Amino acid sequence: MKKHGAIALLLILSLCLTITPALAQENNSGVSNLKAVIISPFQVKVTWDSPDSAFRVFYQPVKGNLYYFVDVNTNSALIYLAPLTDYMIWVQPEGKEVSETVNISTPKASTQKEYGYRFREFSFYTTTGGPELNFFEDSSRVRVDKVQGALMAGAGEARNYYMLTEFNMSHASQDRNMHYMLVMTPPNSFERLLDHGDLTLPGHWTDINYAFVLNKLIYSHTNYLGEMSPGKYSIDLIINGWHAGGAELIVE
Repeated sequence: MKKHGAIALLLILSLCLTITPALAQENNSGVSNLKAVIISPFQVKVTWDSPDSAFRVFYQPVKGNLYYFVDVNTNSALIYLAPLTDYMIWVQPEGKEVSETVNISTPKASTQKEYGYRFREFSFYTTTGGPELNFFEDSSRVRVDKVQGALMAGAGEARNYYMLTEFNMSHASQDRNMHYMLVMTPPNSFERLLDHGDLTLPGHWTDINYAFVLNKLIYSHTNYLGEMSPGKYSIDLIINGWHAGGAELIVE
């Protein structure tokens, strides 16, 4: 049975992106025993000791310039990273300096796929009708092979960007509850722009078209790295730790 759906991701970032500051020369954070343990190709558990109760956990590619952060009220955090990337991680208690860093290398995404997954095609689309509209019912939907970098600063406002994923799965007796990650790598860059969320597909869906919103990835680039320069931007889809396919968005 052929089914389709769409994920609308708001630009209210659950993981915030900004420019990396200089780390403190001396560690007066009160954080000790900082550790990072790989849970899956895109999940790392970070733990530390501290007498404080509110923390911000930062992570960025070792050779990159951008970091994400997540706020927690415990001495641990589960963070989502791009596979096959060298990261550095650090913690900052509220109102204090940042801790020392710990480095970790994430593994390659698994090639063992679940639910009989078979990738067919990725394609890119733009719309002007607003991300709250159902992608498949939006009459402004246009397939694109290339996009203009100068126009992408309005991602999520004047224009929306999607990656349509077409794939097959075996019939399942229950809904498939999965976690996905989109990873965008700019040309000749160590940066990894991330977006992730939960994905539920009914068990009776076998021939599936699914539209992922790219606005957050593009917004992050244009707001923190500047205009998207001409070139090929790799976008990979990771589901439950396995590589579900990828495509190149060509920017002129």
